[in-house]
This record gives sequence, structure tokens and C-alpha cells, in this order.
Amino acid sequence: MVRVLFVCLGNICRSPSAENIFRHLVKTKGLDSVVECDSCGTGAWHTGEPPHPKALAMAQKRNIPMTGKARALRDQDIEVFDYIIPMDRSNLRDVKDLVSRHNRKPRVELLLKFAKNKKLAEECNWEVPDPFYGFLSGGVYGGDEEFEFVFDLLEDACEGLLEAIISNRSTSPTSSEAN
Repeated sequence: MVRVLFVCLGNICRSPSAENIFRHLVKTKGLDSVVECDSCGTGAWHTGEPPHPKALAMAQKRNIPMTGKARALRDQDIEVFDYIIPMDRSNLRDVKDLVSRHNRKPRVELLLKFAKNKKLAEECNWEVPDPFYGFLSGGVYGGDEEFEFVFDLLEDACEGLLEAIISNRSTSPTSSEAN
């Protein structure tokens, strides 16, 4: 079993969206018996909350089932997950700091490093912008435009991530022995 953990700041917008997009892709490809995923935030202030209403609406618009409750990154996540996938460099620093205190070293990469649309990922500086804020509309809070943009990024990068996982499993000398 390959286990993937998506990480953002509060676990209500980007990481739960990535988790559910990725889970949908995995299920669509019939890989749900070999790949599983979860998400969390580096902060704990939204613990127990559902995904942001605009994330839920965008997922529904794209026929992607959206489930889960926010939780914070935990020490035991380092021991459980094979891939830990932060959304931005701040999340990446927090994850790497936690990983440095453990013997087990999961693969830690920014999600957009797996993007199929490398040009767009590079334009975003390899970070998934937080749709909670109005980075496109200029408003204080993000609107539909920001969530649409982020979902496009997430779908593209999640496809690339799944392809990388499949490729790694098929070329690994121990892939037939994987739990």
C-alpha cells in the first residue's frame, strides 16, 4: 500500500481538495486497493471542521466527492505515509522540520513538482496559492475564480503525482513485495 498525505496551512482548502481529487483519480483508475491518501494542516485552528464551502462547491461542480474533517500534522504521520506533499514552501519547511526528528524519511515534495503543466507550475513558483485569499480578484478573501484556478492546478498535479507513484511501483525491485 502506498500512502500519500497532502499538507497545507489549515486543512480546509488546498489539502482536503487535493486529497479528494487524488482519491477520485485513484478510484477511477481502480487503484484504491494499493493507494490511499489523507490530508492535514500545519496549524490546528480548524481541527474538526469540514472543507471550506467554496471548496465543497467546486468539488461538487466537478463531480468529485468531498469528505473529511480538518486535522493537524502529527508525529505519527511521518511513520505512516510514504509521500508527504505540501502545497507551499512554508508547509514544506514545517514538514521537513518534523521529518528531521524521525528515523523514517518519507518522500517530501511540493505538489506542483509533479504538475504535468510545468509552465503553469513554474509561473506559480511551484506553490499552490491559497484560494482563501483573493490572489486573482484582488479582494481580501478568495472567490470562485481563485478556487477554480486552484482546482485546475490540483487536478493537473494530482494526475502527475499518481503517474509518478505508478511508475515508481512498477520500476521498484521490491514492487511485487509491497504491502
